[in-house]
Amino acid sequence: FSPQGLKAEGDKYKNIFQSGYLLGENIDFSNGEFKHGEFTELDRGFDFYAPQAFYGKDRQPMMFAWLGCGAQELPYAKEDMWIHSLTMPRFLTIKEGKLCQEVPENIKNEYAHLDIDSKRIKPEEDTWYINLTDKQISEIQIGDQEDHLSIKIDWAAGHIVADRSTLKHQFSTEYGIQREVSMSEELKNIEIYYDNTFIEIYLNDGKDTMTLRAFPENVEINLI
Repeated sequence: FSPQGLKAEGDKYKNIFQSGYLLGENIDFSNGEFKHGEFTELDRGFDFYAPQAFYGKDRQPMMFAWLGCGAQELPYAKEDMWIHSLTMPRFLTIKEGKLCQEVPENIKNEYAHLDIDSKRIKPEEDTWYINLTDKQISEIQIGDQEDHLSIKIDWAAGHIVADRSTLKHQFSTEYGIQREVSMSEELKNIEIYYDNTFIEIYLNDGKDTMTLRAFPENVEINLI
C-alpha cells in the first residue's frame, strides 16, 4: 500500500510518495485484527509508486508499479506527451522474513546481456542487463565522465548509494539527489536493467530493489 505524507527518517521515506508492505499473521476477519511487523519500503530508488499485486500463471504472486512520480520536468515530456511507465513485472516471494522481488526469466531474456570484459562498456542496444559480482568494483557510472549516474558500492557492508548529482539533467531535486540501501548482509550480486532511461536495480536476487530514472546524453558503463 502507498501511504502519503511519511516524514523522512535517515535514508528511509525520501520519495515523493511512499510504497511498502507489512508482514504478519493471517488476518482474523472475525474481529478485523492483523498482527504484523513494521512498515517496510518496497523499493529504495527515486521513482517507484503505486504497486499493484496480483496472481500470475499457476497463482505465482506478481507485482507491477508506476515508474515515475507525479508531474516532473523530463526532457521529452512536452514533445512526446508522456512522462512515465510501469516497472517490469516482478515475481514476489518471502525469504528470511523479507518480501523479495525477482524478474521473470522470459522478461530478462528480452534484454541484451552485457559481458563484463573491460572497465568501460559501450552498449549497442537501448535495453541491456548486467549482473555484477566482482567485489573489486566500488562504483558504477552510467554515462560519460561529465554526465552520469553514479552507483557507489560497499560490498562487505551491504551498502549502495545511487547518486544523480553528476547528471546534467536534474529533476525533482527537492526530494534529494541520492538514495541509499543498507542491507543486513553483505552484497553478493547486483543486477541492473536499463531500458531507455528507466533503470531497475536488484540486490542479492531481489532482497532489495532501487527503481529510478536517469538521462545521460551518452550511454556507456564505466566500472571503477
